[in-house]
Amino acid sequence: MHNKLSDNPEKRIKQLSEFINDLNINYHQLDNPKVEDSVYDALFKELINLEKKYPIFKTKNSPTQKVGSKALTKFESFTHKTPMLSLSNAFNANDVHNFETKINKILSRQIHNINKPNICYFCECKLDGLAISLHYKDGILTHAATRGDGLSGELVTQNVKTIKNIPLKIDLKKINNINNNINNNIEIRGEVLISKKGFEKLNQNMQKNNKQTFANPRNAAAGSLRQLDSKITATRPLEFYAYSLPNEITQKHSSDLILLKELGFAIAEPNLLANNIDKCLDFYEKISDLRKHLPYEIDGIVYKIDDYKVQKQLGMIARAPRWAIAHKFPAEKVETIIQDVDFQVGRTGTITPVARLLPVLVGGVTVSNATLHNKDEIIRKDIKINDWAIIQRAGDVIPEIVEIIKDKRDPKNISDIIFPDKCPSCDTNLIEIKGEAAIRCPAQWECPAQRKEMLWYFVSKPALNITGLGKKQIGVLVDNNIIRSPADIYQIQKHDLLILERFADKSINNLLNSIEKSKNTSLKRFILSLGIREVGAVMAEQLADNYPKLDDLINAKQEDLIKIDSIGPNIANSRCEFFKNDININNINKLKELGVNWPEKNIIKDNNLNINNHINNKIFVITGKFESFSREDLADKIKSLGGKVTSSVSKNTDVLLCGENAGSKLSKAEKLDIEIWNEDKINIKI
Repeated sequence: MHNKLSDNPEKRIKQLSEFINDLNINYHQLDNPKVEDSVYDALFKELINLEKKYPIFKTKNSPTQKVGSKALTKFESFTHKTPMLSLSNAFNANDVHNFETKINKILSRQIHNINKPNICYFCECKLDGLAISLHYKDGILTHAATRGDGLSGELVTQNVKTIKNIPLKIDLKKINNINNNINNNIEIRGEVLISKKGFEKLNQNMQKNNKQTFANPRNAAAGSLRQLDSKITATRPLEFYAYSLPNEITQKHSSDLILLKELGFAIAEPNLLANNIDKCLDFYEKISDLRKHLPYEIDGIVYKIDDYKVQKQLGMIARAPRWAIAHKFPAEKVETIIQDVDFQVGRTGTITPVARLLPVLVGGVTVSNATLHNKDEIIRKDIKINDWAIIQRAGDVIPEIVEIIKDKRDPKNISDIIFPDKCPSCDTNLIEIKGEAAIRCPAQWECPAQRKEMLWYFVSKPALNITGLGKKQIGVLVDNNIIRSPADIYQIQKHDLLILERFADKSINNLLNSIEKSKNTSLKRFILSLGIREVGAVMAEQLADNYPKLDDLINAKQEDLIKIDSIGPNIANSRCEFFKNDININNINKLKELGVNWPEKNIIKDNNLNINNHINNKIFVITGKFESFSREDLADKIKSLGGKVTSSVSKNTDVLLCGENAGSKLSKAEKLDIEIWNEDKINIKI
C-alpha cells in the first residue's frame, strides 16, 4: 500500500477501504490487476474482520458493502427528477437519413439559417441490459433506481451496491475542477448487464445446483437485480456501463464520457465521434461485423447529438428525444435442422404447428422450437421435417423460420408435415373456416387445452387480475377437476388446495384474498376476460364505452356493431357467435351470481341534476402511487362517472389526481393552477 500501515483501527479500516476500492477499479474497469488474487483476498478478509470488531468505523463506501445485506420485503418506488427517456428506432439507412433531415429542418427553422452549428454525432453500442440511475451525494452512492416507466422506477440501492465495478464513492474534485457550479448531488445513468462469459458461467452454476437456467443475459441481469435478497444479487456476475451524466458537467456528451471514465466507471467501447451521418452508418456496419466478438450483447447503435446546447434546441417528442436515435441490428440468423413438428391448441381453438429444432444459439439464446404459424405458411415456405432451415428471433424475441435451405435438402430423408384431423387435446374433429388460414377445434370449454388457456386469460393482469394463478397453477387445478369454468374459481375452498403441489398455506391465503378482491372490477376488464376472439384490451374498452350495460352488448345487432369505429365484420361476427353459445351465457350469469360486479357508467345529460357533476365531462390526469386503488381502477371509475382520463397535464386538464411520489406532472399542474386532489379527497369525491 502506498501509505504507511496504521495500527489505529479507524485509520487502518479507511486505508484498506480506499486501497481495495482502487484495486477493484483497476481490475474491473481498467483490466489491470495490481496484486495477486491471494493478496486481494487476504486484504479483504482483514477488512471484514476489522469492521466486525469495530463496526463504528465502517464507512458507507466500504468494499464489504458489495457482499449483500438483509433481504427486503418489497422495493420502494423512486421518482426520477429528469425522466429516463426511451429512444426512437431506425431499422435501415433511410430511417437514419430521415432522422438527420428532421434535425436540420428544426435547427434551420429556429435559427433562420444563421450561424447554423456544425453537427457532430456520438455513436455508441446499444447495450442489451437494464437501465439504472445512480445518485451520489457528497461523492457517496446513496440511491439507485430502475428506469421503470421512465417517470418512476424501483429503488434497488442495496443490490446495485453489490455490483463490483460500480464505485461506491466518486472524487468530486475531478468534477469541480471542470465545473464548479455543479452541486454535490450527482446522477449517473447506465446499463446493468451480464457479459456473455458471465452468462455462460451463471447458467453452468444454476445447472450444477439443479436450478432453472436463464433464457438470455438480459433476463438474467434483470432477474438478478430485482432479487429482494441482495446476497443473491452479490453472487451474480453483474456489470455496469455508464452512458450519461444528466447533470451535464461538461458541454458535450463525449466529454462527459471521458469524465465518467476518470471517475472510475466502465464505458461501452468501441465508440465514435462522427462529424456526419455517413460516418455513423460506417460505424454501424463495422460494429455489425464485430458484434459476435464483443464481450456483451448489443442490439444496435445509438446516435446522439454530441453538443448539449443543440440537444436543448431540438427538445423531445412524447417520451423520446429528437436528438438521438437507436439504429437497430436486424435479427440474427442461424442454420439448424427441423427435427419434428408438434401441434398446439390455443385459447380460441386455433391449431398452431410448432417446429422442434436441433437446439442452436441465436442472439445469445438457445432456441429449440419455432412457430410455423399455420398451414398456408408451411405450404408457402415449402417446409418439411428434417429440412435445414434459417432461424431468426423476430424482433430478437420470438423464434421463426425465415426460409428453407433447399441446397441442403436430402429427398430420401425429408417427410411432409401432416396436419391432424382431430384435436390433439380432446380428439374433436377439426374445422377449416373459409377465408381463414387457421384450423380450429370447435370444442371450446370441453377441450382441456382451450379450457386451461381461457382460464389463464380470465385471471391475467389485464383482465380480472387474480395473482397467484399462473399457467402452471391453472393446469394443476384443471387436471385435478377443481375448476372447469371461470365461476369455479370463485368457489375454490382452502382445503381444495392444501393437498395439491404448487400451493402452500401462505400462497393459498394470498390467492383466496386476490380472488375475492377481483370481484370488484370494471366492464372493460370483464369483457376482456371473456376471451372473445379478436377482442383485445383496446376493443374491450371501446365496447364498454359504447355499451355501458352488458345486456345491451349481448343483445346488440351485428349491423349496429359495425357502425362503431374500428369494429369490422370479423369482430362483430366473433361477438355474435360468442354470445350465441349457451355455455358462455351461463358462465356470465354464474359469475354475476357469485358477486363479480362493476359500476355502471352514468349517462349524464344535465350536470346540475347529477350528484357527480364534479366528474362528468371533466378531464383528469393521474400521477403517483395510491394505497386504496390502482391507477387503472381510478381511471375506470372516472370514466364510469362521465369523466375523461388523459396521460399528460395541459391547460385543458381540470383535475390532477395525485398520489405519493408524484413527479413532474404535479409541478406542471401547480404552475397551471390546476385543481389537485390527494387520496383523501379522491375517496370523498369518487
